[in-house]
Amino acid sequence: MKGFLQTISLPRPVLAAVVLVGAIAAAYFNSLHGVFVWDDVPTIVESTSFEHLASVFDRPAAVNTTSGRPLVSLSLAVNYALGGRNPVGFHIFNVLVHMAAALALFGFVRRLALLPRWAGRFEAHATGLAFGVAAVWALHPLQTEAVAYIIQRAESLMGLCYLLTLWLFLRSMESPRPGLWRTLAVAACALGMTAKEVMVSAPVVVLLFDRTFLAGSFRQAMASKRLFYGALFGTWLILFWLVVSLGGNRDGSTGGFSPYAAWAPYWLTQFPAVATYLKLAFFPHPLIFQFGTFWLPNAAAALPTASVVVPLLGLTVVAFFRWPEIGFFGFWFFSILAVTSLVPGTVDMIVEHRMYVALAPLWILVAAGLYLWWRRLAVVVLGATALAFAVATVARNRDYQTLLSLWTDNVAKRPDNGLSRYNLAFALQCEPGRAIEAQAQLEAAVRLIPDFDAAHYNLALLLAKQPGQEDRAIAQFEEAIRLAPGNVHAHDNLATLLHQRGRLDEACRHLRASVQCDPSDRTAWLNLVKVLEELARWDEAIDACAALVRIHPDFADGQARFGILLATRRRQAEAIPHLEAALRLDPGQLGARFFLGAVLVEQGRRLPEAIALLEEVERKQPDAPSVHFSLGTAYLASGNRLQDAIAQFTAAVRLEPQFADAHFDLATALEIAGGDRTDVVAHYRTAARLRPEVAETHYRLARLLAADPLTRPEAHAEVVKALALNPAFPDAQALLGQLDAAEE
Repeated sequence: MKGFLQTISLPRPVLAAVVLVGAIAAAYFNSLHGVFVWDDVPTIVESTSFEHLASVFDRPAAVNTTSGRPLVSLSLAVNYALGGRNPVGFHIFNVLVHMAAALALFGFVRRLALLPRWAGRFEAHATGLAFGVAAVWALHPLQTEAVAYIIQRAESLMGLCYLLTLWLFLRSMESPRPGLWRTLAVAACALGMTAKEVMVSAPVVVLLFDRTFLAGSFRQAMASKRLFYGALFGTWLILFWLVVSLGGNRDGSTGGFSPYAAWAPYWLTQFPAVATYLKLAFFPHPLIFQFGTFWLPNAAAALPTASVVVPLLGLTVVAFFRWPEIGFFGFWFFSILAVTSLVPGTVDMIVEHRMYVALAPLWILVAAGLYLWWRRLAVVVLGATALAFAVATVARNRDYQTLLSLWTDNVAKRPDNGLSRYNLAFALQCEPGRAIEAQAQLEAAVRLIPDFDAAHYNLALLLAKQPGQEDRAIAQFEEAIRLAPGNVHAHDNLATLLHQRGRLDEACRHLRASVQCDPSDRTAWLNLVKVLEELARWDEAIDACAALVRIHPDFADGQARFGILLATRRRQAEAIPHLEAALRLDPGQLGARFFLGAVLVEQGRRLPEAIALLEEVERKQPDAPSVHFSLGTAYLASGNRLQDAIAQFTAAVRLEPQFADAHFDLATALEIAGGDRTDVVAHYRTAARLRPEVAETHYRLARLLAADPLTRPEAHAEVVKALALNPAFPDAQALLGQLDAAEE
């Protein structure tokens, strides 16, 4: 047993590194097939900013997790270049970064244990202790968020650079060529500044480490390495430039330098936050992906956790002077958390990945204390702890496998987190047959966060799909719009519901709001035009359609709608260019093809083209009476296709027996062709019955009836109707005179 313990207590550095890498690979193997979650979606799935290596240093169109972090953007670009948006490649990269960070920590702790100041106290087990610390740190389930959650490579990349900076600096103190190692340390620090803002504390921590373990004082440290520290602190300029380029905040995830940031209330929340971090560092349960937003009602509410955090801060300050070795690790821990604890956050007050680097100083202290207290079994205890943590990490990685598993776990642990319930609802909606469960989660979300406009909107979408829930859906859409008046999708969907329920004026109001908020929404413009047409507000419809084609001249549906609208309002000359534009943009626009043909016929222009247009429509819509009628009119107007015209008019009245104009034109064509008088009279008589307000129809019917003495009384009645409708109708006046004379 003794020999076995000695074997694992004194591994060679290379063997220890190999075992460490293997352990990390085993623990995170089941994370490789996890999906994109939360901020992964806008920054990886939906973003195109990293699709070209040349653009990774450009500021994204929308501020997100990669903004001001070009190293993160570059890593995404490399992943995309190698494997597109396959999440496996992104996960592999995250695990490799974590392995490298663990190796940097291993190297740092090992060299720390071998420093002459310890007088050989840790030398015999330096590699074993370093392995134990690195294994506990790397396999700790608290690290899963920075590894399994892809976009949080921002934290792990920063952590890698942070630990490399420390290790490279320490390595320089033992090298005959210190300048090379210090140059590499400055380069690592500079890269870290381009990964995440938390790197800001690295130069201070290096200086404090030098003062504590190497130089003995700040003066001596600065005097002996003035150029190095000038370059190291000079990396702050990189970070300063990147932060200023974003205006001092990260799209609302932090208040930054905004005058509206809730500084004091946020600081109160950081007492329970730091206390939670300390607890999770040693007892990592429960692990929560999204703690959510919370605020303490007053300073007294922070007292229980402040009574833990404040004394630890005080002890750190005291130890800084009396026991500087301990004080250094306390300062390192608090300096890592300082940026995110001092700069207000507006979404999450507690975030597990913030402990990525901060976990290292805690466990280095624990390992040192354990070794001094229980030297023979310290490495074994650390190894056993690492193994237990590895098992927990494997289990935690399963939660990241799907959106449903992640948010189900989150809601189970934080049922009062409305945002988590919203996200669980989204995950449930992606699963067939679980819409009712999703609705329940959204109802809980709006109850927990009444001003959560997106939750109201998504709840409305679900309700709108359920029969009998339309009124509730309308109420939810209205609430979403009240909270976010610029939500064009809410306006559009509410307008659709209102339109279905016959509330056209309200639908029109919301469609107007939609196009005012987003003039580029051509579908909303088109729907607005349609509703205005239903309301018979023709001038407004024409104005809206004109705006649509002015903003979207290449929108075929818009051009077609405008042309058709102008044509139906008897503005044929204006309609033609728009109908032609629609067909140029989309030759399959049958409506535009039909109306262009009909307008050309009506204007007597380009009849061969009009006939060709209408014949094409007829082939595709053989059961459309209006198409047959227009084509018949075109044939009739051509002067040489009378029988074709009769066939088309006949088809029109067969398909639509109440089509008055088709009966009239059929009667006209039959009369010209010398057809059966009875048929001609029958069609004129039907046209007169269907449209009694047309004087011409009554006149023509009267003219035919007057030829037969038996039907002259009816002819007289018909010509009287024609003159009643049009007293200045000369042909009708003449016919009436003839009939009166015949009676005498």
